Amino acid sequence: MCKLEICSKQDQGTVKNAHVNIYKMSICDERKITEGIETEEFDNVAISFQFDSYMTRTYNLVFSPEGDGSKMQWLKYNHSKRGMDIHTLLIDSPNYHQKAIEFAENMIKKGKYELPQLMVDMKDYPMETSKMRPLSRCKTIRICGDDKNQLRWWFEWFPEKNLDIRMFSRFENQLFISSEELNWPKIQQAQKFKLCGRAYFTDEQFLNLKIRMAGFASVSVSDDVINRFLKNWINGTGYKFHQILLGSINDRKIDTILRGIELREWDEDFREEAGFFYSEFHRFCGRGQLYQISNRIHPYESLTLQITDFEEAELNIYHTGKRQTARNGEYYTEYYVPSYF
Repeated sequence: MCKLEICSKQDQGTVKNAHVNIYKMSICDERKITEGIETEEFDNVAISFQFDSYMTRTYNLVFSPEGDGSKMQWLKYNHSKRGMDIHTLLIDSPNYHQKAIEFAENMIKKGKYELPQLMVDMKDYPMETSKMRPLSRCKTIRICGDDKNQLRWWFEWFPEKNLDIRMFSRFENQLFISSEELNWPKIQQAQKFKLCGRAYFTDEQFLNLKIRMAGFASVSVSDDVINRFLKNWINGTGYKFHQILLGSINDRKIDTILRGIELREWDEDFREEAGFFYSEFHRFCGRGQLYQISNRIHPYESLTLQITDFEEAELNIYHTGKRQTARNGEYYTEYYVPSYF
């Protein structure tokens, strides 16, 4: 075992500055933590991280007040006891919040700011004292918060294109993203964008979407514009998206959305034609009213339009039918079940 006290300063510096691969990290405050600590809520900042994408083990740390100072608890699952072992370190500082952020940012620094995935769920991230730097490889982002300045601050650190962004409110359906904010380049150029809240797209923004997978409550997008969006795709002028989830249809007129569009209902004939896809789609995406919409320019390509049978019905559009070429050179349609989003 290496004893640092008898190592040279150079050796100690090598250990201190050694690169540590961090695959993903989450930083959350005010969480209710019950696994082996408390059954009631208490002030805390919880940090979890994973060293590698191939490792299933996640390291869980909880920072919280303790007397006049703070403490850090490491929650480690004990398989033989089928419960948590808790290792506690006392910290000579009452500011557990600051110590937690310092720890998290130091781990990110040790990974040379190259972590691919980050989740932040904090009411007041200390932006003024933060030592964060650009996260050049962070493509998967989960941000929970209602402070627009904080959201904008986080977006400064992420790469420009092909992001997988999910934004949540700390209070259900209370996050509102304006048309100006939806123009942020990193949202416009994202590959995936899911908003658990309300998105105020203008008609032009919605019709010019380039996001491959998008999900949001489309409160400002009219039924006529959704109809135009579908017809653009049918006529070959729309973009190649994978799925668009448009939220509740409570205030929508489905007849207007589908006006002038030729539909193929998912009946017994379709079930017989595409049996595996039919059953797998229901398993992964749920049931409801389902229709297939063909592309006029590329007739072997088609969309699945779904009106879910949830208590609050939702409108979803998936690109499921793809043109394939058989060995004899003939074209045919192969159906693909949408990936989880």
